Amino acid sequence: MSTRQGHWILGPEPLRIPLGLGSYLICVEGIVWLTQQSAALDAALRDTLLACGERFCAGHETVVFVSGFRGRPARVVIRGTG
Repeated sequence: MSTRQGHWILGPEPLRIPLGLGSYLICVEGIVWLTQQSAALDAALRDTLLACGERFCAGHETVVFVSGFRGRPARVVIRGTG
């Protein structure tokens, strides 16, 4: 799975981002709401909030959906394998 590295400005609409093993997403502004796509119901129901400076690291190939928390602007940087 290829990871799209770069910077994204987020708003209220979720952005779908595939992450490869070892890739990570860093919140660099605002608060980010992250949901991981998963066939396992318990993992799919676990949402994550990232404050500025916090990161999510993909322990396996996955797809995440990210947006600005409560519709407020946020910005993320994606790094890792590609």
